[in-house]
Amino acid sequence: MANQDTPDTTRDAQLEVRVSAAQKSLLQHAAALSGRTLSEFVVTSAQDAARRVIAEHESIRLSREEQLAFVQALP
Repeated sequence: MANQDTPDTTRDAQLEVRVSAAQKSLLQHAAALSGRTLSEFVVTSAQDAARRVIAEHESIRLSREEQLAFVQALP
């Protein structure tokens, strides 16, 4: 199953991680349930998590009161 988020390019970078046997078993089970290889599952999950973290840090969230104060402070 090809990853839709990644163009057809040569994958020449490698990422190595150490996990416990329980973590590996959990990841393998989830990968099997989703119909993906372990590598596909881990890469896709890591990409999704990375995008969420980046989006959270690139966004400013204001309460309704903060929004009103911001708008009122504009010239």
